[in-house]
Amino acid sequence: MITPHSLVLAGMASLLAVAAHAQDGFSDDFDRPDGTDLGEGWTERVGDWEINNNLLRPVQTGAPLERLVSYDGVTIDRAFEFDGEIRWSSRNHWNGVAFQVQDEDNYYLFRARADNGSLQAMKRADGAFDPLYTNRSDLPVLDDSVFYRLTVKSDGRGTFWWSISDGEETLANGSFFDEDPFENGSAGFYSVHDTIEVDSFRIETFDLETEAPDMQVHTAVEVEFDTRPGIHYLIESSRDLEDWTVAGDPITGDGDNVSLMFSTRGQDRHFFRVLNPTAAD
Repeated sequence: MITPHSLVLAGMASLLAVAAHAQDGFSDDFDRPDGTDLGEGWTERVGDWEINNNLLRPVQTGAPLERLVSYDGVTIDRAFEFDGEIRWSSRNHWNGVAFQVQDEDNYYLFRARADNGSLQAMKRADGAFDPLYTNRSDLPVLDDSVFYRLTVKSDGRGTFWWSISDGEETLANGSFFDEDPFENGSAGFYSVHDTIEVDSFRIETFDLETEAPDMQVHTAVEVEFDTRPGIHYLIESSRDLEDWTVAGDPITGDGDNVSLMFSTRGQDRHFFRVLNPTAAD
């Protein structure tokens, strides 16, 4: 009898690039004298911030618990991309970036905990947090001596993409969606317990090309699993968990991870399972 070793149900929408024209932008390396004068355009939304050793950071007072600062010289009212080089100086606190900041009670927040790989995208509306994305395993433990680049992009219509890299490779990335997005605001940084230092900031806004060629975006499923050397595997698919058909060619394991994409175009749901045909019941 063929015994299922794992059942995978995963959906992923493909991403297509569209033409865009830069409209507004700003970058800051915080290379200026130490002090509480953050520079033109920067606004302390919650708590006090300072420049220290060419880094932007919260003033080390311990209160309030949350800190928020934004650069208001560029208004986000269209598609945008921004990033910051951030050092998490404490491993068990939430730190990250804020965007489409309208005031201290209305903004988006993408934050990470350096100690356990937890990630969150939150929408704060009228002071209340609404989670848009959560994950407790995407990100490895962060080194508190390293500055990581956190990037957020948006199409200006409620879809957001994010990534975290160490300068050489992308450590984690993903996306989230808000069906009722904020229409404007600014971008900046968020901290808990004074545990963030920022080495650079960059933002650009774009007008997406209005006469782009017709495009279609279709869904697909990524099936991923670990293999053992010499073991044979089959991937089967089903629409109802009763009738199964072989999907793709048989795979002989070599000890590495296998990742394959299968189209789910025009299908409400699709199930996949990975089998070892030689396994006994």
